[in-house]
Amino acid sequence: MLVGDLRSHFSELVERSIEVHLGDLTVDENATRILVEDGPGEGFYLTEKVERAFARFLGVPMNYLEKCPPELKAHNLNYWLQAKAGATAVIETVNNQFVTVHKSGLTVIPLNRVVEVISDNLDPNYQVVDLTRGEDLFQLDVITDHQIEVEPREDIEDRNPVLHTSVGDITHGGIRFRSNPTKAEPPVVQTYLHRLWCSNGATSPIAEGTIKLKGLTVDDVLSEIETAMNRAIGDLDAKLASYAALATKQPPGSKENFARQLGNEHKIPARVLNKILDRVEVLPEDATLYDIMNIFTSMANEEGIRYETMLKLQELGGALAMDTDAVTHRCGTCERLLP
Repeated sequence: MLVGDLRSHFSELVERSIEVHLGDLTVDENATRILVEDGPGEGFYLTEKVERAFARFLGVPMNYLEKCPPELKAHNLNYWLQAKAGATAVIETVNNQFVTVHKSGLTVIPLNRVVEVISDNLDPNYQVVDLTRGEDLFQLDVITDHQIEVEPREDIEDRNPVLHTSVGDITHGGIRFRSNPTKAEPPVVQTYLHRLWCSNGATSPIAEGTIKLKGLTVDDVLSEIETAMNRAIGDLDAKLASYAALATKQPPGSKENFARQLGNEHKIPARVLNKILDRVEVLPEDATLYDIMNIFTSMANEEGIRYETMLKLQELGGALAMDTDAVTHRCGTCERLLP
């Protein structure tokens, strides 16, 4: 998919934010639906998901509601809704399906608006290499025409040109977008480096790319996303050059100790880190930081890796590639960072 295809891809997405007073909500007598009094015919089936969302919003223990027979559950929910009748709630829906309920006044960035900003500001021919969309997560990885190539090495399997005859060891620079389309969570814009040989991803720090919501309107946040996106693209050539330079640099001290310390600092789970260290151990003694980085980032693609761990592995790779001096300023014996 190309960036130019995004609008049509999301053309059937209908997002609504329904703001209501709790007193305008009623649960039917059999606890099968929750109805919006001000909207004729407006309502949602009281599925476990809807029930759990309203229980959390009202501060009612879900395990209690589960034990109630339907009539008592309806009575209790209506009691608590009327007890807080004047409070305002916002019900988020996608294609007329309930997603969540939250208090009013929060800055929630609709997915359609994010797609508009991306489509309006990026070259329509840029490639989308990953698109993840769920009720509480939108992640888009886009690569641009900024790229760099690293010299292959036959004695390292991951860099052996014989095994990768179709294309050189090329890495494209790009951007990663992450946002929550139904909750007030700060969106993130990161530099994203995508290696073609193994589809490895490396990203700039999450904290660095996080756009704070406090005091900002939706339009303000979208403007911040646009600014962050343009800034990231402007820095791509410099970051790609720093990334490629890793192939000329050795780790400080033992490659195994360096990888272990790096993994511990980024809180990589022990089970995953042990697999990484096994691979680092078989690298030749003159292996470079580039080789170590790619072991970490390729692990992010393996089956069974949790999403949170994937993000940590890719952020670790980005830290090593884009902030090399700070990451490698260490004691050559214990591998701890030096002041």
